[in-house]
Amino acid sequence: MLYEAENGDFVLGAVGDAILSRPISVFKEQRFLDMIELLRSTDCTFANLEILFHEYEHPPAYLDGTHAQADPEILEDLKWAGIDIVSLANNHAYNFGYEGILTTIKHLKKYRIPNSGAGANLQDARMPCFLDTSRGRIGLVSVNSTFEPHWRAGEQRPDMQGRPGINCLGFETSYTVDQQALNELQRISHGIGWETQKEWYNTEHYYGRIYDDTNTRFHVFDKIFELGDTFRLNTSCNSKDLQDNLKWIRAAKKQADFVLVSLHSHEQGESPELPAGFAREFAYEAIDAGANAVVGHGYHHLRGIEIYKNCPIFHSLGDFFFQEENFMRYPQESYDRMGLGMDAIAPDWMSARSANETRGFPADPSIWRTVIAIVNWKNWNIKEILLYPIDLGFGTSWGQRGRPMLADKKTGGEILENLRALSSVYGTDVEIKNNVGIISFS
Repeated sequence: MLYEAENGDFVLGAVGDAILSRPISVFKEQRFLDMIELLRSTDCTFANLEILFHEYEHPPAYLDGTHAQADPEILEDLKWAGIDIVSLANNHAYNFGYEGILTTIKHLKKYRIPNSGAGANLQDARMPCFLDTSRGRIGLVSVNSTFEPHWRAGEQRPDMQGRPGINCLGFETSYTVDQQALNELQRISHGIGWETQKEWYNTEHYYGRIYDDTNTRFHVFDKIFELGDTFRLNTSCNSKDLQDNLKWIRAAKKQADFVLVSLHSHEQGESPELPAGFAREFAYEAIDAGANAVVGHGYHHLRGIEIYKNCPIFHSLGDFFFQEENFMRYPQESYDRMGLGMDAIAPDWMSARSANETRGFPADPSIWRTVIAIVNWKNWNIKEILLYPIDLGFGTSWGQRGRPMLADKKTGGEILENLRALSSVYGTDVEIKNNVGIISFS
């Protein structure tokens, strides 16, 4: 063979959300250093970069959650840790408006970290990025489904600039209900005057009728209810977003040896442990279009691993770096929501939000447990997936927690047993041996 990459041997590392706000290269624990070596040992390691890198030169966007920012020099530690390629398509990308996105992309370019999922216009945001390695080229397409409309990157026109933003995957939601429930919804809608408003919208709206009610399909407060024999939540991908992303996945397949697709999604299915229906639909379509693996994140917890056409779908890899307690600045409206005045500072806001760590992320141990997934290809086929349990330091101090390291045997066993149970829903068998989860392929 002329090229080494013709062997089809490749090792991919994948982790979930990376909120890295402090230097980590100073630490020396053996389990931490062993984890770093694991990340570095791959041909390519992926993370979802859920933080912006700038020096507060841009005004904050209005939002309910955390404004995630770190000094650009922290990217040096990200590279030191072995993270090679990142997604920017997530719900924190717009925390500081489109300027924050473009500045982050500028700093990533400076540190030579390939990234996809955001850009100066829609085409930039949807285009794959690539990493060239000695054993093959990998392409990454990154998509976000949790977004406000103005976060979307806009298309370029001959007579109008495109809008900077994120590669968003829209989806439609409907609810199946029985006849009794549908009758009650219709009664409520008539009783509160919503039907009158719907008719006004249908008459006056520039885009024609927007509420297309029938005997079996009914709108209440912009929610769609459909008649059925049971109760069910239904979601499906926006067709235009889906097809446009599949176009770029096919393009990446032509230009790379392996293709990874990243999906950031906070939405859930019938229970929080299950992904939304549209997320599974997108993952299947992505693999049909040429993706070799799909990595999900956003839920902040682990979800199960599904194998589709011999390709892994990691429905959620949870958090990996989770250093959000050390952000130093928030806009005043964030303090207002917590009943705090102008003299309050960031630690006051964090304490108020979690009610002194009795609710939210600080109170949930499962938020602080995850895995590193290592996917091994041999001769273009997956040989095995190795799952290394990771402990993020639940219950430790703000100055320490959120930094991952290999879990000890007790905690690691609990993490892997949980992941095994979550994956069994999809018929995926996770063997546990020596504190490592193993998915074998024949």
